[in-house]
Amino acid sequence: MRTIAFGCSGTIPISVNNGPLVIATNLTLDGNGQQVTLDGGGMQVLSVNSGVSFTLNALAIAHGWADSGGGLLNYGTVNISNSTFANNGAPGGGGLYNYGTVSISNSIVANNGASVVGGGLVNIGTVSISNSIVANNSG
Repeated sequence: MRTIAFGCSGTIPISVNNGPLVIATNLTLDGNGQQVTLDGGGMQVLSVNSGVSFTLNALAIAHGWADSGGGLLNYGTVNISNSTFANNGAPGGGGLYNYGTVSISNSIVANNGASVVGGGLVNIGTVSISNSIVANNSG
């Protein structure tokens, strides 16, 4: 599995021309020791392909918007730890929309919205959540 470790803090905008970030190979994004936000600026932030393992550690996912999963649309296997999904939106699954497997630990899913269902999370697959806060989402 490849790892991208962030060496500085800051906000990384996901622009219409470059996003969403499609995860098509096994990958870890690690913001440990930094304060990094992936900012969708009104478009989907992350999309994980089927058959792919993806780990998200110590990052914030914010301001994403899509038809499904403004912050994250998952068809693979995702492990989220020490991360925040906030202020994302979609008709379904404002923060996360899961068709695969998601494990969330020591994280926050808050202030996300959906116009139809699942402000914080829509789960069609398998999800486990531990030591995390899911609050103030609307759908």
